[in-house]
Amino acid sequence: MKQILITCMLFAVCLQAAGQEQRTPGTGEPHDKSVLFLQWERVEEAKGYKVQIVDKNNREVLDKITDTESINFRLPNGNYKFRVGVLNVFSKVELWTEWSTLTVKNPVRPEFESLSITQGYRGMEIQDIQLQGKNIQKEGKIFLTKDSAVLTPENLRRISENSITFNLNLRKTPPGEYNLILENPGGARIVSRNIFTVVDPQPPVFESMLGRAGNIGSKVEDIIVKGDNFKKGAKVFLKNNQQRIQGENIIYESKEIIRFDVNLLGKEEGKYDLVIENPDTLRLIQAGIFTVNPTLRHVLKNAVRNKYPECNWKIRVDSGYQTIRSKLKTYFNDSSFNFNAAFGSGFSNINFLKDIPVITNSGCEAELMHSVFEGKTFALISESTLTVTSAGLNLYYSPKINFAIRPVFRIGGGLSRSVIHVKTSSGSHETQSRDPYYKAGISLEYRFTHSWFCEGGIDYMVIQYLDEQFESLRYFLGIGYMF
Repeated sequence: MKQILITCMLFAVCLQAAGQEQRTPGTGEPHDKSVLFLQWERVEEAKGYKVQIVDKNNREVLDKITDTESINFRLPNGNYKFRVGVLNVFSKVELWTEWSTLTVKNPVRPEFESLSITQGYRGMEIQDIQLQGKNIQKEGKIFLTKDSAVLTPENLRRISENSITFNLNLRKTPPGEYNLILENPGGARIVSRNIFTVVDPQPPVFESMLGRAGNIGSKVEDIIVKGDNFKKGAKVFLKNNQQRIQGENIIYESKEIIRFDVNLLGKEEGKYDLVIENPDTLRLIQAGIFTVNPTLRHVLKNAVRNKYPECNWKIRVDSGYQTIRSKLKTYFNDSSFNFNAAFGSGFSNINFLKDIPVITNSGCEAELMHSVFEGKTFALISESTLTVTSAGLNLYYSPKINFAIRPVFRIGGGLSRSVIHVKTSSGSHETQSRDPYYKAGISLEYRFTHSWFCEGGIDYMVIQYLDEQFESLRYFLGIGYMF
């Protein structure tokens, strides 16, 4: 007779634990009624088969005859050996297979004890839900079900052998009651029915508010808001387009009443919206319900106060009157045509300098300046001009003061290109020179909007020209933009 070819499939499915409810927990011990399934290939002319299984002590635990190519049986955990014999027409074993090893490891059913959070609002994410139980194996699964909806926990963390922490994302979860299912490897599971509930959140509702105004610099205490659907842990604050005033000493009295204080020190005058935000992120916004009033002191102070925030970048242009000294004064008049353009940034853009007060009030700017000096008329010279174009860098310092007008100090230098053009009766002549220049100056800056400012001041410049140099005082007015 042909040699028997054996294939074995082992299934450990716990019939008692599957589908049972949490209120009838098991012992937690390994189950001895797991279904084991042994199957082999058909042998031609065989009239039946005989299966024998012995334990590790070679004691027979199963001796069974079957007319099919498979058997079902149950065994406790342990190591076994089995063989299959082929029966002939006389129901005698004609051929045995070799003994093969068989290891039985039945699954352990988990047990559920408690869940730290049993309700959540649809659309929110719940962090750090703690599950307590027993026999929760490392590779086990945890999920919640309701009809066809399956909710899978995220970021599972095993705190101890019997404790697991996880998150639940309820953003797209249908509302209703969910069953909690714990399933260990091998299929042993427990179903705890209606353990977790997902509900539709209700936003807070405003009815009235006691305490609707306060003066700048004061503290308004015991503001009472009446409404509905307030939740413990709600955030309360006032806000407008410029500022946010955080509520302090928030007291949750009931779902209908919340009390809080606000500190108006350093706040701006104007109308503020009331915002109450529940832990489920649903909020109410009552527009313009609270007023911050200025005191007389603040009214007078704001008349001259620079109340705009600092900006990192600025660009400015200016024009003015420039004098000329030294020997060139003999040949050229003072200039009424000159302009300057500069673009720069405060050092507050550099992170490691932000904590140095003097540095954060300083900055660097690149500038381009152009001046034209008309020449004086002599007997042989009918026309002459001196054109100076300079490009360089300035360092500036502008102290932060609580005033609309503040001084700006500058020092800098760069390279200038000087061109002298002379026209006589016999022709034209031009000389050029590229030489360094140095400058220092002071100006007053007035910031009249959030971004725009005007500036007026004086610069002292020394411009090298060939082997000589000439000095210049420049008086200017300009306008700039901050961002």
